[in-house]
Amino acid sequence: LQNGDEVGNIFFAADDGTDLVSNTAAIKSQINGTPGANDTPGNLSFWTTADGANTAVQRMTIDSNGHVTKPYQFHIEVDRDSDQTGYNAGANFGTPMIFNRVVRTIGTQNSALDTSTGKITVPVAGVYFLEAAAYATTAAFGQGWFTEGSGRMNYSDHVHSGDTSPKTTRLQTSGMHYLAANTEVGYKPYGSGESNVTIGDSVYHTWMRVTLIG
Repeated sequence: LQNGDEVGNIFFAADDGTDLVSNTAAIKSQINGTPGANDTPGNLSFWTTADGANTAVQRMTIDSNGHVTKPYQFHIEVDRDSDQTGYNAGANFGTPMIFNRVVRTIGTQNSALDTSTGKITVPVAGVYFLEAAAYATTAAFGQGWFTEGSGRMNYSDHVHSGDTSPKTTRLQTSGMHYLAANTEVGYKPYGSGESNVTIGDSVYHTWMRVTLIG
């Protein structure tokens, strides 16, 4: 036996009254690691057939360590590699700040981040956890929210204690949101009348994370 060898399959199929015509689902097990004497690591994968298709596709796997993974995993962390100067915190509500560096990813590629706009494109429809923070060198922020496409995202506002006055140098916002496939999301730290803000590149205070959770 070698890593990747199949050791067992259970297939579920529909029939037309005479013959089996297609698989509707499957459960499979493979060697998952390096086998040896008294050592047979294995995984278990679950496959289903989508509406309009006739071939089962792998949907979830439990590996030999007990970790559960799905084909559509998505997690990305981004920040800035330098200060963003001249940021207009009071501009259009759908205009986010610009994140220009990918820190780490799981189940995605760096191309999910557009470094010219600071927006992240999500790959599939689902519920995502969004979290972001920004640091200004002056007290410029009184509110913050996520952007969706070119507009302000519903149900995402964080208002600093005391509303928009006094303003603060640091702001953090988080929330869970349903997003359609290929939606662009960004982060808008806002300050009324603040048209020339410097956002610091602090690894502690300026970052954004987007994670598919279901």
